[in-house]
Amino acid sequence: MDSDLITSVPVNRRCIIYCAPMPPPFGGFSLASQNMATHLETNGYSLRILNRSTKLRGFSVYKYIVSSLLLFAQLLLRREFQCLMYVQLSGGYGQVMDLLLMALFSPFFRKIIIHHHSFSYAKNPRLLTRIVFSIPKPIAHVCQCDHMISLLKANYP
Repeated sequence: MDSDLITSVPVNRRCIIYCAPMPPPFGGFSLASQNMATHLETNGYSLRILNRSTKLRGFSVYKYIVSSLLLFAQLLLRREFQCLMYVQLSGGYGQVMDLLLMALFSPFFRKIIIHHHSFSYAKNPRLLTRIVFSIPKPIAHVCQCDHMISLLKANYP
């Protein structure tokens, strides 16, 4: 298994399945993801990182899906379902992968946390984003600012 795509740490009640693009490249979205991961780890959470960065050597959607399925299988075999799922929601068609992961994992986790980093779908409502928000699971939202909260509430009631 590619160690750049998934980390392996013990799963416990303070476990987070962290789905986000991590550096490289060193840009706004990946640096925000890395900073949040560091913040969570500093506060006692163990992260299982599913790295969505398309700049990884040899990255492919298939490899990402396989890594996700392997993680899912590990959790099923261990019967450890107390994790949270933290998704740095993509702004564009990456939401297809986000949706697949949330649909696969959501029945087995306590809560999904969606971190909104992009204004693109906040300003311009999209069907795909509506589908992401319709997953029947307790969802918490982390937003960049009050303006983003207002846009999301107005466009996705």
